[in-house]
Amino acid sequence: MNKNQKISASLKRHYSQKRRNNLIKRVCYLKPSEFTSLLILMLISLMIILGAYAQAVEASQWELSDVKVPVKIETVWDGIIEVSAYNVGDKFQTDDSPCIGATGENLCEVIKNEIIFANNTYPKGTRVCIEHIGCGRIADRMNSRYKNRFDLAMRLDEKQRAIKFGVQNLRYKIIK
Repeated sequence: MNKNQKISASLKRHYSQKRRNNLIKRVCYLKPSEFTSLLILMLISLMIILGAYAQAVEASQWELSDVKVPVKIETVWDGIIEVSAYNVGDKFQTDDSPCIGATGENLCEVIKNEIIFANNTYPKGTRVCIEHIGCGRIADRMNSRYKNRFDLAMRLDEKQRAIKFGVQNLRYKIIK
């Protein structure tokens, strides 16, 4: 380094140090009202950043009616089966205990968090994925006249949705 470069580097260090000191003096010697304003401004900025983060996280969340059980499935399906829908809690669509499934669980509460199917072929608790619906488990039984069908459990307030669903032939996969 030649003499001019050393002087230049020394001036830069001095200038940077002087700027830092001036900034510290300005913050330290603020009037209480100015300090409070600065603090409030910093808190508002932090709240805006956290709010934006919360919105981003919330936007990526699913609604409860869209909750799917995350399961890695292959593209190979076991077959095609009839799928219908029924409303848990409707005494005209179930037996004399409309919310209690074949597993003894209160399905009116369980369907708020997971997909439930009724089926007479597979054991209770069997995990199944159905095309366009998602993955869930068998926790209820159907009328004995239905041999080869899945019945999707829906909430009591979703009667029109169940009627609109009708009977569909969809691909399914049993998860082992």
